[in-house]
Amino acid sequence: MRVPKVFAIIGLVVIILGMALAVIPTTIEVWIPKSGTLTEDIATVHPQLDYYPLALAPYISQESRNLEVNGTVKELKGRTFDFYVFNKVNYERWKAEASYETYFQAENTSSCVFSFAATREDLSAGLRFVALNIYAKELAQEPWIDNMFTIYEWMDYYYMPYIYPYVNMEQLPILVEGSAEELAGGKFNLIILDDENYDLWRAGQSYNAFYEARETTACSFSFHLTPEQVKGSIYPVVERVEQGANLNVKLLANISYMKPIDISVQYDVTVTWEEKSYSQVLGGLLLGGGLLVLGVILMIASAVVKYVFKK
Repeated sequence: MRVPKVFAIIGLVVIILGMALAVIPTTIEVWIPKSGTLTEDIATVHPQLDYYPLALAPYISQESRNLEVNGTVKELKGRTFDFYVFNKVNYERWKAEASYETYFQAENTSSCVFSFAATREDLSAGLRFVALNIYAKELAQEPWIDNMFTIYEWMDYYYMPYIYPYVNMEQLPILVEGSAEELAGGKFNLIILDDENYDLWRAGQSYNAFYEARETTACSFSFHLTPEQVKGSIYPVVERVEQGANLNVKLLANISYMKPIDISVQYDVTVTWEEKSYSQVLGGLLLGGGLLVLGVILMIASAVVKYVFKK
């Protein structure tokens, strides 16, 4: 076989191979796995409030598929909270107490793991990973009354009104605990009343007391308060039982209640997706184009050699 013909055949084969390498990759779809972080945050959520971290997604091209959000959220000390994942629109509806939809929600939880498919539009606008602090409380105790009630010889009783310390209504019920003692061992009556019943007692009418002890030298008491009662005052009344010397009654009282507290919520949320790749097309074009150029060169070489041999 003559050299020019060999060069021509090889050139033709290389051209066909180059065309195949350039065209075939354009008919094949290649999807590359991608991932990114939406949020890694530790947030303090105050009582009766909600919080969500800034969670903007990395760039996700329009030619993407299988978008999935995966994450964990937990309270660092094991306290419970409500957790919701909204898109922007449904978060606003939830805040407005209108009907809403969530990607995920868990109530009264201390931690949760979640995974869900999301749209590119919602991810681009920013998902709301909302922690709502409505459960976390701890026992709080505060001193309230620490006074000496002195009933002189000429007095039948002594009283002193007390206003309750400011307590948020969400902290109720409130427990009042205390004690009373006559320092010399004398006998006395102790009656603890609210505003309305104090007036009834003063008028000599029947009344309802929070606590009442008769002819005692010392006593301990405890009672609970309702929201309405906290708005008024309390009247401890010490009555003389026997005529004679002065009475000195030491009165102590504390209040205790479940106080709403902050929580610390840790977020770790990622997004994964598949993105269409055209790298194989570019590679095919470069390789196929190179082979096409080589094939053309071989064909030209074949023609040149044939021309030279004819001479």
